[in-house]
Amino acid sequence: TAMRITIVLAMLLEAYYSLNCDGSWTTIGERCYKLQSSKSSWNAHYINCFFAGGKLASIESAQVNSEVKTLCHGSDAFIGGAAFGPFGPAWVWADGRPFAYTNWKDASYAVPVQEKPCIRIDSDGFWHPECCGVEASLYAVCLRSF
Repeated sequence: TAMRITIVLAMLLEAYYSLNCDGSWTTIGERCYKLQSSKSSWNAHYINCFFAGGKLASIESAQVNSEVKTLCHGSDAFIGGAAFGPFGPAWVWADGRPFAYTNWKDASYAVPVQEKPCIRIDSDGFWHPECCGVEASLYAVCLRSF
């Protein structure tokens, strides 16, 4: 029975800590989100999010989109949508999942173009295709799941 108590305690502690984002991350729904503090390319942010224990943010609903927009404090930022390369030629999230929700500024953006295969969210919460490289230096939003 002592072993059972130890296992239950370990499970409870793990559950408690997994339900909380640490101080530099913001809880939105059941995930932790963080605005990267410096501007860089989508490609660089992809790596930075990985080393922070997450990935570039996927946005699954209008509510999450609104909260991510607020997290960006009026700045445009990369999110985890991409097309082409290992992901395309359709828009998918950085982890390879297809979009269940979109918020394109213009309906034509739903069809990716090779020149702008990444996505930024603007200060109004709308999505735009964007260059992924150094020519587009923006903040980015990372996410970690519990």
